[in-house]
Order: sequence, then structure tokens, then C-alpha cells
Amino acid sequence: MMKKSDMYAVAAAILVGVGIVGVVARKSGKGEGATNVDTSNGNASSMAELQFPPPTSHNHTYELLGLHSTEVEEGFDEFSGTTTTKVHIREFGRVFFELQVSAEQQGRDPVEPPTTVHLVFVYRPGFDFMRFESPPTANLLLDGQRLSLGTLALRDDGDQYMSTTIGIRDFLRIVGASEVEGRFDDKAKEEGGMSRKPFQVDAEELNVLRDFASRLAPRN
Repeated sequence: MMKKSDMYAVAAAILVGVGIVGVVARKSGKGEGATNVDTSNGNASSMAELQFPPPTSHNHTYELLGLHSTEVEEGFDEFSGTTTTKVHIREFGRVFFELQVSAEQQGRDPVEPPTTVHLVFVYRPGFDFMRFESPPTANLLLDGQRLSLGTLALRDDGDQYMSTTIGIRDFLRIVGASEVEGRFDDKAKEEGGMSRKPFQVDAEELNVLRDFASRLAPRN
């Protein structure tokens, strides 16, 4: 029969092993600034096959709860040698969200598309019961086809910022769809009710995102 002291030693070894596995799992998981990137995006031949939308209007006006206008901005940073393209959509998805989209490319006149696009959903809840209690998962339906954005990184400073980085190929799937719906799921809350926050992207918002995507095409 195993001595009690030996049993304690075995139990301690098991706990240490579990702790090590947990640390490895946490390090390999998606932390702040979650990333959901298609690894094939960096392949040169697959990048050449990307289809970008044609250039559209540089100014967009849309009306949801109020009248808003936005335009895609581009800027070159001489110190880093990168061109940043960004756009900010208020009252995105017919709810109290804002969407900030950005991408970086090398050079003043990039000859290569970006490999990733950064998305930040900003939520300004008016009631505490509507707040996210944990980093939510996000899923889209693109003409009925599901695209997972994974678990978003959550930063809360009164307003809530939920961010992720996706591959350029997935972003082009989004702007290429005719109908885009989405839903955030807060697993910390009970199922149903405010644990699920659906949204729908309207036609003009999609046009803004297509305009953004058109600026990312290589400039040969």
C-alpha cells in the first residue's frame, strides 16, 4: 500500500503538470489584440489571386439614428515607411456600435496588399445590463455562409473596445457579400437575453467597407 507521504507527492506532481499545461495553453491562445489570420494569406501566389473591389465614392453619407458621413483616410509615415488606411463607421450594424477598420502596407505607393486587417468594435452602452461581462465571440453570416471572428480582445474604460485581426482574404469575403449579419455572444451571461447581441450591416456601410478595401489593392 502507498504511504500517505507518497500519495501527497504524486498529487503535487499532477498539480504541477496541470499548471504547466495551463500556462502553455494560455500562451498559445489569443490574448489582447486577438488574431484570426488565414496563414495562407502570406503566400505570394495566393496574394496575387486576391480580387479587390473597384474604387468608389470617397465620401459616404448614411442615416441610421442620425445623419453621419465618413470617408476613408490614407496616410504615409516617413519614419516607419508604412501607409496606413483607416475608416470609422458610427452606429455600425444598426446598433450602438462603432467600427474602426485599419490596415498597414509597406511604402508610399504599396506594391503588395496587406496580409491582415484590424477591426475594433466600440460599444458605448447606456445601461449596465447591456455591457459585456467577458470577451465576446463574434460570428458573421455572409450571404448565409458562416465566418467566425473568434473571441475578441476586450478593453473596458467605460466604453468597451473589442478588437481582432483577420486575414485579408476573409476581409475580402466580407466586402464581397451582398448581405452581412453578425452576432456577439457573451459567454459570461446566461443564454438568451442580452448575452446575444445581433447586428446587420446595411448597404451603405458595406459600400464604405468596399471603398476601404479598394484602397488596399497593389499600386503597380
